[in-house]
Order: sequence, then structure tokens, then C-alpha cells
Amino acid sequence: MFSTNMNRSCRLFLGTMSWVIVTLGMTAGAAPGTLRFQFKEPVAHAYLLPEPGLRLQSVSAREEWVEAVRDDGYRTPFKFGSRVLLQLESGASLSAVTSDLELPLVEVAAPGLFVLQAEDPWHAAREAQRLAQLPGVALAHPVMKQPVRLMHRYSTLPNDPYYDQQWHLENRATNGTRLGPDINARAGWPFATGSGVPVAIVDEGIELTHPDLVAAVQGMPHFNFYTSTTNGGPSTPAAYHGTAVAGLVGARRNNRTGVSGVAPDTRLAAWTIFDFNDVASPQQLRDMFQFKSNTIPVQNHSWSFSDFRQLSPGPLELTGISNAITHGRSGKGVVMVRSAGNDRQALVNSNDDGYAKDPRIITVGAIRRDGQNAGYSNPSACMLVAAPSGDQSGSFEGLLTADLLGSAGLNSSTGSPDFQNYTFFSGTSASAPLISGIAAMLLEINPDLTYRDVQHLLLLAAKHTDPGDPNMRTNQAGFRVSHNTGFGVPDAGRAVRLARNWPLRPPLTNVVHVNELTNQIPNLGLRLEVFGNSVPVQLASIVASPGVGEHPEALTAFYPLVDVGWATAPIAADLTGKAALIRRGTNTFREKIDHASAAGAALAVVANNPGDNQYLIMQGTHRSTIPAVFINGSDGTALRNYAATNATAQVRSILFATMITNLVTTPLLVEHVGVRIKTDHLRRGDLRIVLISPSGLRSELQHLNDDESGGPVDWTYYSTHHFNESSQGVWTIMISDEMTSLFGNVTHSELIISGVAITDQDKDGLDDNWELQHFGHLASGPAEDADFDGDSNMYEHLAGTDPLADTEPFSLDVVRWNADFVRLGWPSMPGRSYDILGKTNVTVPFNVLTNVPGGVDSGEWFAPNHGEAEGYFQIRSRAE
Repeated sequence: MFSTNMNRSCRLFLGTMSWVIVTLGMTAGAAPGTLRFQFKEPVAHAYLLPEPGLRLQSVSAREEWVEAVRDDGYRTPFKFGSRVLLQLESGASLSAVTSDLELPLVEVAAPGLFVLQAEDPWHAAREAQRLAQLPGVALAHPVMKQPVRLMHRYSTLPNDPYYDQQWHLENRATNGTRLGPDINARAGWPFATGSGVPVAIVDEGIELTHPDLVAAVQGMPHFNFYTSTTNGGPSTPAAYHGTAVAGLVGARRNNRTGVSGVAPDTRLAAWTIFDFNDVASPQQLRDMFQFKSNTIPVQNHSWSFSDFRQLSPGPLELTGISNAITHGRSGKGVVMVRSAGNDRQALVNSNDDGYAKDPRIITVGAIRRDGQNAGYSNPSACMLVAAPSGDQSGSFEGLLTADLLGSAGLNSSTGSPDFQNYTFFSGTSASAPLISGIAAMLLEINPDLTYRDVQHLLLLAAKHTDPGDPNMRTNQAGFRVSHNTGFGVPDAGRAVRLARNWPLRPPLTNVVHVNELTNQIPNLGLRLEVFGNSVPVQLASIVASPGVGEHPEALTAFYPLVDVGWATAPIAADLTGKAALIRRGTNTFREKIDHASAAGAALAVVANNPGDNQYLIMQGTHRSTIPAVFINGSDGTALRNYAATNATAQVRSILFATMITNLVTTPLLVEHVGVRIKTDHLRRGDLRIVLISPSGLRSELQHLNDDESGGPVDWTYYSTHHFNESSQGVWTIMISDEMTSLFGNVTHSELIISGVAITDQDKDGLDDNWELQHFGHLASGPAEDADFDGDSNMYEHLAGTDPLADTEPFSLDVVRWNADFVRLGWPSMPGRSYDILGKTNVTVPFNVLTNVPGGVDSGEWFAPNHGEAEGYFQIRSRAE
């Protein structure tokens, strides 16, 4: 906990840099105005110094230094001093070597290692170069300052010219004001950039000569599995997709070229599996999944099955995945990241894709720039997290990334002439590589992480970007989760900091409950029941179909029915605690339902046009905030007529479903939950399947869809939503038939719970031993925050931190944000506020500049730079 009088101070020079920089030519020989030197070093380099007449102005009167750069394209400057470092080989004599040089001895630094004094840096460079040619000399070069930097909590502004277009990395105004969601890459880069952690781009090849990718792809194990060759280039002249994905993962940062990737120092391997519209064979896919599994720790898969039917990888592909997970990275498992898919409008769910639902794989959805899920991004319970992307349907721009060079790229067809060789890229194909990049950063900072640890870190570092998501729920552990975006968008800075001291998760334990009884699924189970005087038989129980948003569950209360017509405009009547009867037509289903909701309605009943007895799934309603049902035209007309003559008419929705219960007594801290279902139903698309945990949280495993084939014949669905819940209690599998008159039975069900074995007498998911160690009792819940630091007890249980004290030191971090602003950052807590004090003269008192309210993770404030020579800041924490 922070004390009320705690503060931290920092001095910062705000003015322009005191060195006048001279641009030096990068040629093999000395360019005009420069001198070229080569010394004797462990690794030989040539250096370019400005001629003495162009000397740099020194910030210090005590010692003169001159900036030099290597003559190999490495642009970061060194600083040469006026002394020479000389090391002699065994048996060589200092007096003999330096007999004709006027370099006084300053210091014997070690046996055989000497520091000599020259007149100035140029004299030192000339004499060091002469010494380097003499026999008996092991090392000779000017004493130099090598480039170093402070490890800030926030990275300086990259010099990539298009970085300001990369809102997915940093979505801010030039003064630091947040404009929307991003992955907060600059907060992670001071600690990790993906260095030493290669990523495989499993796609259609990469433009290997792209200037922003060439350093990342050089010398990597590229392979075209379709053709069985080592060619990692684009598989066809127009195959841009892999290059765009690669740029999002690993485009080089600070190379004054194009854009930056999430992990700008990773290496990229092009693993090609597509050729035109064809994909590699099962054997080739197996080989791809398990290829180089000990040296390429992350795989990005921005592809999925192309059908709304349930499709699964075959035995060969599953063998490759299993080998990579079980044996890859010396048993820690390859981290596989996969896009959720782009077919929401076709009622596709990622749980129907055998790759995406695999609990060993990280499935990623897409959000757009305003924080809402992209309109195409497939919903599912198996999605772990989401990441930014574009959404053309809402005019939300995509992510700027690398493109094929010249006229072959996507840019030539999308019309972005301002970004030659770069393009804007969208879809969940663009979201997945952002998570792959963060995964590379995590493995750089902690190579011991298993694939499961990476899943946990992404989950714990995620933040939701759409507070208005009507599908948002909170699980027993206190984590918010949605079928639209999983646990939210990971914050790269938070994830990397958490990974540094992450306690590795214990091995998995699986609990399986099998039910072989045949259960009939009630046909046309979603109904609207009418209550009132003399209700016609036709209206007693009206068949209904749902939308794709808030679904009527179980049994609602009876609500007075109000006919609101077409609901094409906001409704003036107060519908609080009532049901709105709405006619189809003129405007969208969502607009109608939203008008009813805004007027206070608890239920919306949309009736088809008179005489039209078709049932529909109300598309476009996934953001509707109240349950809604759709009835046919004949029932709608009859209900409207009845309501017109019966002021007491009331309605409720009711759902008849098969309920399969499973009592679990084995105490586990849950990770993934699977449900295996076998049916003989004649139309899979009619069925909705929901898993209800002991806490009451519902995972929708299958929603209504257009699959007219029978089933599910034999399919295992998965949910991430119950991560860190307790396994103990009754788990219910609910299966309802909500369309057509076809019917069927459940013939087999299995509940599969994977988690970590714990002692958990109070069934809250917190290990009892941990609770007793820290609290002395079992009364504290997993969602509580005992030390008020913004991290729940469950978060601290997983992270291995003290739930009764904030253990992060209160420190002030200062970084130059851009040319006009400086960013001040510090660890922040809810329930506190932070005074920012400043001054530009050390002799005057501090003035309070502003106050910043506390929050979770990091506090920040941006100080404008008005050209002052220096500035002083102080942060003071106090309780609100």
C-alpha cells in the first residue's frame, strides 16, 4: 500500500539536445567532410568521423568527445574521446611499441592493458589506427562511449515514417490523449521486442525482399509445404496475404522505413501452405505443424475452414498439432495463434471450426477502432482474446502493414497511393498476428513459459474495449468475458511485466463425465405464452424464433403487452416492465428492438408481415440489450387483435430444452471446458447448445445457423469463459430446438473439464492453502481485491503476488513522448489520486500542475515541452 505522503521526484532536461548532429555519408570510403578509420578490435569495424572543421559541439568543458558512426549502415552514433586503449600481446613491450608516438601513459588498467593520452579525438583515432598495424598489438582503439539507454517503462517514439498511422499499436493524439483501443505496444518494448523468438507465418508466402521485412526473414528456415521446396516467397504473383500478416508481426522498428511490427526484433519464417486457392495435403499440413518445433516457438495461422458446416482437421493434422504441443520447445509446447474467422453475417461460430475450438490453440477475434467487435468477426465461447482490425462495413480503417512490392500488392487495388509498398489490412487475419507478436515478446522475457502460461498471461493482461457489449458477463473468478471478444484485448505492456516473474502453471488434470442416456430434444422449444381473459387457443403457446443477441432463457415473468406499431422512431410511451409488440418492415430488426429497449421494454416481440408465416433468425441484433422473439404473420395479427380488445393481455417467453446435469466433486481450478455431443437430429442448424457452470455463467456453444445437415453427429465444443472458476458443483448442458418442425434426440454427452488440482473446501477456485497463508481464513472471494490495488484475489493467486500489499515500487518514469511532449508514468491504484508538481528552476518551490485520478496498472501525464532548458517533476500519491 502507498502511504499518503509518498512522492517521487525526477529531473528532466526538456530543451533540444546539446549535440549538433552532422549527417555522415554511409559509403565504403570516407564521404566528403568525413574521415575513415579502422582499428584493432575483437570484431573489426570501420568508423566515420567528421573532419575537425566540422567538429561537434560538446556539452562538457571537462572532456571533449566527438560523435562517430560505423561505416556499415549502423546509424546509432558512438562517441570517441581523446584517449587510446592499447592492449599488448604477451611478451610485447610498451616502450618498444610506443617509442615514436607522443602519447603519455595515463593508466595501467590491467596487466598488458594501457590507457594513453592524445591531444584530441582525431589525434587519438589517427594514433590508434597506426598502433593497430604494429606487431605485438592485440587491441588498439580510441576510448569510446557505446550507445546505451535507460530502460524506461515506456518506449520512445519510433522513427518509422508511417508509425503515426498504426493506431493498433498506439491509438493516441499527438499530446498523448487516448483516442481508442490499442495493444499498448510502446509500454512493452522497453522490456521485450521479440528478440530471439522466431515466428512462423503459416500462409501463402512472404515478400522476402521487402525493406521492412528483409532483416527479419534473412537466414530463416522458409519452406513451401505445398511444393516441398525451400522457397518462402509469395506462392503466386498476387499472394499479398502472408506479407501483410508478416508486417504486423515483425516489421522492423526504428529503421526509418515504413511501419513497425508488434515484435519488431523477432525473426520470421515463411511456411507456405496455399497455392492459388488450393491448400496443402493432410500429410503436408501435419509436417508443417510439427516442423522446427524446437526452434520456432510461435506459429501464426491467419486462415480457417471456409464453410458454415462443422469441419475438423483429420488424424494426420491432429498428429502434427499434438506433436508440436507435446514435444515442441522441449515439452513447453509451440504457441499456436489462430484467427476466429470472418463470417458472422453467415451465422458462423468459431466453435464449428475444428482448428479454432482446439483448447491448445489461441483463437483471436477482431475489434474495430471504436472498440466494438468487427461486424464480420465470428463469435464463440472458444475465443480467448481479441485484437484490433478494420471493418469496412462501418468505414473503420484497417491496419497499415507491409504489402507486395510494386503493382502486385493489395495497395494497387485498394487505392492507397500515399503508402507505396504498404497497405491497410483487415479481418481476423489482421488480429491474430498482433497476438502472435505479443506471444513472442512474452517468450523473450520468460523462455520457460509453456503454451498454457501464455494463454493465462494474455487473459490476465486483457482489457475490454466495449463497455456497451450486451453479451458481457463476469465469471466466478471476477473476469469479464464475452462471446464477441473473449476476455478482451491484451495490453502488451501489462503482459510483459507480468511475465517477468510469472510462476509456471502446474500440470493439467482432466475430469470427464459421460452420459449415455437418450434424451429427446423438445421440438420448436422457444415459445411466447399469452395470459389474459379468454385467450384464443392459437395464442396460448406461440412458436417463436430468436435473434442473435440477448436470447430468452428459461422462463421470464409475464409482461403487459403494448402494440407499438413498426417502431421506426423512438417510442414516446413508457414501456418499463412491459413487452413491445412490433411489426416487421421499414427499418432493421435492431433499430426496432433498440427503440423498444430505450423506452424501457423488458421483451420485444417482432411479428412477421400479415400472411407471411415464415420464421426468421433476426440478423444484425447481436448488440440488442433485451431479449427478442420473432413470430409468424398469422400469430402476429391474432395477437395484435387480441391486445387491442384486452387491456390486461400479458406475455412471457419460455424455452423448452433438454437439460443434462453433471455433478462434479473433484476440485480443480478450471481452464478449458469441453462438451461432446452426439445427436440424431435431422437439422443441426435448428439447435442451440449452452453450458451452464455452477456459478450460473452461460457459454453458448452453438447458436442457430444455416447448416441443414443432420447433427451434431459427434462434435466436441469448447469454452474459455470458465477460466479460473471452481469445477465443483452442477454443470448443466442445455440443448434446445428453435426452428422448423424437424426433430431428434441427444444420444451421448460428455463434460470435459481441464484444470489444475487444488484444495478447495469453499468451492471458490482459490486454493485453501493459499487463502489460509495470506488471509488466515477462507472468507475472501476470488473477485475481491483485498489490497485495493486493482488486481483481484484470483489475479494475485495466479501471478504469485501478495494479495494484501501492492508490491510494485512507487517510481516515476520519464520518457520523451515526441518532440512536443514528455510522458510521466507511475504505478497507479484505484482509490488514490496523484498530484503532479513541477518547476523549471531548481531554486523555486514546486507548483501543483494537475491531479490525476488513480486506476489499474499505470498512471500517466503528458507535460508539454515549451523549450525550457530543464524541468523538475514530482508525483505525490494520496488517498481520495
